[in-house]
Amino acid sequence: MKTMRTPWSSCGTSFVGNTGSLIWSVPDARICRRQRFHCGRVLCRVELGSDGLVDVAVVGAGPAGLSLAAELGQLGLSVVCLDQALSQPWPNNYGVWVHEMRRAGHEDCLAHRWESTAVYLTPPMGSPKQVFPVPYGRMDRAKMKDKLLAICERDGVRLEHENVSHVDQTASPYFSVVHFGVDSTLRARIFVDATGHSRKFAKFEPGSDPGFQAAYGIEAEVEEDHGFPLGEMVLMDYRDDYMQGSDYDRAEAERVPLFLYVMPTAKNKLFLEETSLVASPPVSFPYLKERLYKRLAHMGVTVKSVEEEEFCLIPMGGTLPVRGQRTIAFGGTAGLVHPATGYMVSNTLYMSKKFASVIHSKLSDPDKTADELADELWKEIWEKTFLRLRDFHVFGGEFLRRRSSSELREFLHAFFQIPIDLWTQFLAFDLLNPFDRVRYGLGVFFYTTNRIRALLIAEAAFLGRWPLLRSVLPLQDVERREELNIS
Repeated sequence: MKTMRTPWSSCGTSFVGNTGSLIWSVPDARICRRQRFHCGRVLCRVELGSDGLVDVAVVGAGPAGLSLAAELGQLGLSVVCLDQALSQPWPNNYGVWVHEMRRAGHEDCLAHRWESTAVYLTPPMGSPKQVFPVPYGRMDRAKMKDKLLAICERDGVRLEHENVSHVDQTASPYFSVVHFGVDSTLRARIFVDATGHSRKFAKFEPGSDPGFQAAYGIEAEVEEDHGFPLGEMVLMDYRDDYMQGSDYDRAEAERVPLFLYVMPTAKNKLFLEETSLVASPPVSFPYLKERLYKRLAHMGVTVKSVEEEEFCLIPMGGTLPVRGQRTIAFGGTAGLVHPATGYMVSNTLYMSKKFASVIHSKLSDPDKTADELADELWKEIWEKTFLRLRDFHVFGGEFLRRRSSSELREFLHAFFQIPIDLWTQFLAFDLLNPFDRVRYGLGVFFYTTNRIRALLIAEAAFLGRWPLLRSVLPLQDVERREELNIS
């Protein structure tokens, strides 16, 4: 498909935000090796067809867009990836399960690794601390982006440090016209929106607003030993003993459930986040910051300096993109964020390889229109097994969003009592077998309190209804019931 070379493209010199990100960061002066040379430097060249048509245009160079562009380039397709923030480091910190990064082929891009994961819950739900032999890692953002950029450069992916203003999908049934920069255009058989939660080009179904995971984080040096074991990261610390000083504090702790997320890197250095798992409307950043410092004061931890400050807001659940539209969504734009946990990046890196292979196979037929290609690709992104799994997760996210602090701790106590393989698969978007989802649900129901059991039964009956029921049925049974219009 590559027959003619085009002129070199430069990334430019300006920066106007991070495409599609709802995560802001105030980093220190460190930036990754390759990014020091992006601005004003030739990046790569792309080989276009003799008619000037590229196979795929990807808008957005976050983990989703850049990994997809890299995988497509490795398969020999002509690819253009556009992002006005191309020269900037990715702003957010990514915590990942090591086994997921290994599966995605990027275990080499971990900045730090902890061999065990801890969870703190408040008694009387058993022991206040549970430790699991499940390795957890922190992605090296610079190294990960470096790696993907190097693959793009090696395989001829054209990288444009430009803003895409609009896309014309009426000019031809066989391609989309992408308008970018001051007055530049390109034509692409497949157009991919990977702009994250800004949803810049994809159209979405009508429906309810999502919940939001909100977190305020700091990379900090503290005055003395912080006391967290260095080989262990804290996934969730829901203890609220620091909020027991007054009736108001106790009521606030119950009304607004928050947990502490901790990545210790040295005896006096660590990354901390005060996090709201899911809420609507979202918990504000000033409130999260206030609660974090109040918690640290109670723990006797004094912050000496802050190297990086992070403000993270992740939409969870909500509606999906309109399937079948010519614009293909990927990553956060496609609704791939876990509706109950907020996890996405490792799964997206893994899915980019599979999705690139599907795109490659579909493009082998030159007679297919852009709409025909898009329809087939949407069916691959959201095939029925994955849709049923998302229904299951959406119910879980909505259930958690309505819980008070004590109710949430009771649920989580049961969650971490079930077999490790089940809760890790739930967190990783991997409960693909309906039987495993039944095992998961029955396990939580068995270990939890009568109060949570009653709430689960009521919300399953009156809110979950058919979408929840079909999520735990074998797919052939679901299809049969839908054919008969049974709901």
